[in-house]
Amino acid sequence: GQAHGGLFVNSDSGQMLTIACAQPTLSPSSAENLRTISAFAQKAAWQGCRLVAFPEAALCGYDLASARETAIVANKKDESFARLLEISGKGEIAIAAGFFEKDGKKFYNAYCVFSEGKVIAKYRKAALFPATGEDKIFTPGDRAAAFKLDGFTFGLAICYDVRFPKIFEKYAGVDAMVIGACFFHERIAQWEVLVRARALELQAYAIGANALHPETGCLGHSLIVKPDGGIMGSAGEAEQLLTAVLEKKVIDEARGLITTL
Repeated sequence: GQAHGGLFVNSDSGQMLTIACAQPTLSPSSAENLRTISAFAQKAAWQGCRLVAFPEAALCGYDLASARETAIVANKKDESFARLLEISGKGEIAIAAGFFEKDGKKFYNAYCVFSEGKVIAKYRKAALFPATGEDKIFTPGDRAAAFKLDGFTFGLAICYDVRFPKIFEKYAGVDAMVIGACFFHERIAQWEVLVRARALELQAYAIGANALHPETGCLGHSLIVKPDGGIMGSAGEAEQLLTAVLEKKVIDEARGLITTL
């Protein structure tokens, strides 16, 4: 992984890591979504996964009309947030999931990684989607967010971010990207192309967790992509848990052959 000159460089510890990409049906009820997240996390842990990635707005569903009401304060005083911490504290699995965040008078489209009962990374969506009016509700995030798990470094992004290579340039050198999304089905062919393109230019794995939320036109098609842009696993339009083994040698081979960023 030394071919990349970015901030995030491979460590020598941990050569393989099993991860999961969850494609749940989202509900307007955060209590119901938390039960779903818990069930998927448990299933992924049973399969030996160390990380399970959920979609954007996995806690509340992608309902912008009620975004200010469903937004939560990202600390353990909030019941839903405390529950996510609790779920991650139960098993030996990290949970990555999206929610709408309230911070003072500002609102953000956020994505957090929870591990062993702690927050190990928080990302706020940088590219707000104007077609749904996100830019009128949320403040854009202004920084990259990464975390380490068993020697692998992961970067975070959300949905519309995937269209902007400049956002991903900040992640040069990561081993994998986690992209939580509520990507609309009418443009689903673009979703696959974009996730594969971001993986290819970073020469890193990409985990694209897209929601099942028919009310807003999100019909899944989550995918896990290799550093050469090839698809390791893809979901259809039903609830599904994709799993994959990430390997350092696959990343190193891709970067040894061709240098991009």
